[in-house]
This record gives sequence, C-alpha cells and structure tokens, in this order.
Amino acid sequence: MFRKTLASIKSQFSWPNLYSDVKKYVRPCHVCQIKPRTGHDKPAPLQHVHVVEEPFQRVIIDIVGPLPVSEDRFEYLLTMVDVVTRWAEAVPLRRITATDVAESLFQIFCRLGFPLEIQSDRGQQFMSHLLAEFNKLCDINHYFSTPYHPQTNGVVERFHGTLKSILGKLANECPTKWTKYLPAALFAYRNQVHVSTGFSPFFLLFGRAPRGPMEILKDLFTNKTLSSDSVFQYHYVLDLHNRIRMGWQLAGESLRESSLQSQIRQVPKSTLKTFLPGDDVLVLLPTTDNKLILSYRGPYKIIEKRTNVVYLVDLDDIDKPTDLTDNENPIHFPQTIDFASPVAYLSAVSEEDGTEIGSSLPTPSYQAEVSDVKIDPNLKPSQVQEVKGLLYEFRDIITTVPGCTNSLCHEIRLKSHEVIRVKPYPLPFAAQNL
Repeated sequence: MFRKTLASIKSQFSWPNLYSDVKKYVRPCHVCQIKPRTGHDKPAPLQHVHVVEEPFQRVIIDIVGPLPVSEDRFEYLLTMVDVVTRWAEAVPLRRITATDVAESLFQIFCRLGFPLEIQSDRGQQFMSHLLAEFNKLCDINHYFSTPYHPQTNGVVERFHGTLKSILGKLANECPTKWTKYLPAALFAYRNQVHVSTGFSPFFLLFGRAPRGPMEILKDLFTNKTLSSDSVFQYHYVLDLHNRIRMGWQLAGESLRESSLQSQIRQVPKSTLKTFLPGDDVLVLLPTTDNKLILSYRGPYKIIEKRTNVVYLVDLDDIDKPTDLTDNENPIHFPQTIDFASPVAYLSAVSEEDGTEIGSSLPTPSYQAEVSDVKIDPNLKPSQVQEVKGLLYEFRDIITTVPGCTNSLCHEIRLKSHEVIRVKPYPLPFAAQNL
C-alpha cells in the first residue's frame, strides 16, 4: 500500500522529504493495520522445547471434529499423543463435553498409566472446572497453549493430518463407517517409523516390533511355526528392559537433533521483535461473529513479557470470547504487531500569486556565541591562542542564528525539450515542460 501511494503522489507532486512524509502518513492507517498481512510478517524463531526423558511424562490432547456422523452417531475424536514415543490414542465421541472428555481420558490412563503433565489448547472442555478437579485427583499438571496458536501443539496437530488421511483412504467407500476403521488406522500409525524419533511408537513403548500383516504374510510363505523352546523369564525381562531403555535414549537424541535442525532451517525465515510493558500492540483475534475470520484488533497494552515470544496483553476493555477475558491468557508473538499512532498534519494552500518570501528568518531564544565554545584544557597555551584566533575569524558562522549566504551564486538554465531530473527530488510530470 505504501509503495502504490508513494507512486501515485510522485506522479503529480514533489517536495523535500516526500518519502518519509508519505511513510509517516500511511503507516498509522488503522484499516491497513488491522488487516492481516499474509506473507509480510515473518514468524518468530523456533524456541527450544525441553525433551522429556521417559514415556507418558507429558502427553498432548486435542479434539478432532466434527467429522461425518458415523452409523453409531459418533462425530468427534479425542486424541492423545505422547511426546517421547509419539504413541497416539483416538477415542470416538458423540459429544465433547467435559464429562465425556474426562471419562475417555480415564479409560486411556487406566491402560497406559497416568501422566505427570497434560498439554492442550484452551477449549472450553479442557478449561472446565470438572477437568481441573480430575487433574487434581490424578495429580496431573495441566498446561495450556497460547490462544489461536495451534503450532504450540504441533505434535498432535500433525498426527491429526496423518490420521485423517488414513481414515479417508480406508473409509473412502463407506464414510459413515469410519469408526470401524479407526483401530486399523491407529495400528498403521503406531507401527510406522517416526521421522523425529527414528523408531516406531510401538517399539518405543513395548520394546519389540508388532506382529502385523507383513509378519503374518512372511510366516505363511516360509511355513514358520512357533518353537516349543521357551526362554527363561528373567532373561526375557532383562533383554526387554535393555531394548526399551536403549530405544528411549536413541529416540531422545533423535528428537534433540530434529529440533535443532528445525531451528536452523527456520532462522532465515524468522524475525524476533521485542515489546516492553506499556507498549501498544495490535492482536490477531477472531471476530465476534465468526471465529474462523481473524483480524488485528486494538491497540492493547503489553502487561508482562513471559518469554521471548509470549506476552501478557490487557484485553479486558473489549467484547470478546469468554476464554480471552482472563488476564492469564498469554499472546504468542506472531499474533501481535506494533501499533503506529496516527500523525496529525496541517496543510495550508495560499491562493495569492507573486508573494515573495522575505529574508527575515526565525531566531532561537538562545543565541550561541564564540565565547560559548569550550576549548580542551589539555591544549598548550599556544594551541589555545590559535583556536581562539580561528573562532574569532569565523565568528559570523559559529552561531545558532540562521542567516543567508552571499558567497555563492548559481544560475540554472532550463531547456524546453529536455527533462532535468534531480535524484533526491524527481520532478513531477506536470513540471517537466518548464
């Protein structure tokens, strides 16, 4: 918008500081500021995430849906992904109330164990008092991501894309039977090597590869039968423990290396701005009518800086969704931009012709003189006298009083058919024939 406005003005007008004046005028445009600028604002640099050492210390949960209503009237999925093993769970739900979510989580935890930490977005069912009491009863710490920033829960969001793709292919002919194909889709996901860990989620959790379709087909081809020889139980348990522990260590190293490579790739594409408490910013929020339509709103005040990319913003002076009314709602850096205050301009046009500007110039209230010049006391007396002589000789120019010079005279002759361009101030088209 600035470049187009500048080009339009330069086609007809020209004055000193044209570029900076247009920039100061266009930058505070409120309509332009609140409109999201796709591709203009670079994301913040990727932040280091602490790698959890053991499975199910931290899990990420989310809701998928609404999906096509199945034959048994399910249309939502409660998903959970372990950040270490990438083991995923998906429970079909008819409703996504806090009660349904708590009961489904209890079923999962009874099979896999209760985690130390849960991470989720700020959905109403996750921030309900019922789920808070459930977490308190199970001694689980619940952490929430910043509003409208799904990248915080990127692990589970990426799983959603994979799961939807698998379900879409399996239930292509019968979309209403997607719940029947859900176990097969989860088995396929858990049995595949994850690019971040270098192992399959099944192996990291159980220390062995599952007997799947490929293994069954191989046994049929080779006529392999189970051996009657058994291994002593303590040898099996010891070997299994060593394999699982080694898998966790290698997966942790792979996760750290993958995180480091992602940060390195993101550096040229990112930029980091710093805001201070009290700064005015615009916040990318959904409209009151449609949460899918985002626009910058504000300006709002920065209250506190939580991290390099997370700030606490005062949003209590607007009509907004209930999940944004609490001051404990942090805002992520990509959702904020600095706010430019409008600049007042006063323009005056004189219709009188032939008015000449006199030689009288405004003078400052304080007039500096030669005696006000400070001379370095470390100079020799002879050097001080030389400096004073120079100051006295050029006393007419060492002053704060502006004046006119008569030592330089230059005549400019214009040719009628030749355009004269001055680089700092291009001539407008209307003045090229002078």
